[in-house]
Amino acid sequence: MAEIRTAPNLSAWFLVTLALFAPSVSHAQSAAAPAEASRHFERGYLLAQQGSLEEAIGEFNQAYALQPHPSVLYNLGQAYAASGHAVEAVETLGRFLEQAPAADTERRAQAAALMEYQTQRIGVVSLTVLPDDATISVDGIAIGRSPLAEPIQLVAGNHALVLTHPGYQTRVENLQIVGKHRLGLSLVLQPLPQSSSAQSNSTPLHSQQAFESLRDDWQARARLQRTTAIVTGGVALASLTAAGALYLSNQKGYDDWNRDSQAFATRLRNAPAPSGRELDDLLARENTLRNRDALALGLAVFGGVLGTTSLALWLTMPKAVPNHLTLQLGSSPWLGYSGSF
Repeated sequence: MAEIRTAPNLSAWFLVTLALFAPSVSHAQSAAAPAEASRHFERGYLLAQQGSLEEAIGEFNQAYALQPHPSVLYNLGQAYAASGHAVEAVETLGRFLEQAPAADTERRAQAAALMEYQTQRIGVVSLTVLPDDATISVDGIAIGRSPLAEPIQLVAGNHALVLTHPGYQTRVENLQIVGKHRLGLSLVLQPLPQSSSAQSNSTPLHSQQAFESLRDDWQARARLQRTTAIVTGGVALASLTAAGALYLSNQKGYDDWNRDSQAFATRLRNAPAPSGRELDDLLARENTLRNRDALALGLAVFGGVLGTTSLALWLTMPKAVPNHLTLQLGSSPWLGYSGSF
């Protein structure tokens, strides 16, 4: 993680850099706007350092609305990236690169690197819906009506797509988005039965309700898969434990058998007519030991297969639909906020 740069007086930095980089601010703008923007910027900067990213995003947006400046976009883009809003991060960092002075080479290079990384996490959905004018919601948030002017950009992962239209059955789709991939969907809504049309108009199924229903279903599947993974893992552990115990106990049996076999061979050299019963006993003991070895191997293989299955079930466990994905700070290029406007 790059070192976060601090400034002892952020308001002073704001006023200085404002004079350097923003001389074209309208004179009609309130004289209090720069100071107010500086206060929002300073608060957003401190909140970001403390990990309160959503609050920091709000403060940075207010600062930019009062006094547009590239430094605000630089910090806002990083806050979006760290909180999982890859689409907003790419858009904001792109605006920073358009507005930042060419001489600001270090921050331009850092922003470009983070923008490229976040772009890898975005997938695109080309959506065609019939009939037109259907309300389209993703993860409980309405994004428009069909037909959409542009494809939908989403962060990689699972998302709930909900389509609603008066007189038609609500449709819910689970979208599995892969970064840097395009998903094409053509969906047709089915008309409601005549007998239920009036009831539908009085009690419509809202997209948020459908989203929550889908989330509950995913959570139930996750619990079932988690339970299956735990039980399978427990059986695998028991099988491997039994295989190990059987193998270890068999080693003592082999030691005893080898000792008795050597004693028998010694007597065979000294006495040409050894006991046939003793030879049969040695052969029977050898077969028993080899059978126990085969059983231990079978238990080990069985336990290994179950263990692999348990791990696969655990890793592929369906996740509940998130309002947004959260990206841990250590999993992406973290550039460090700039403490000055």
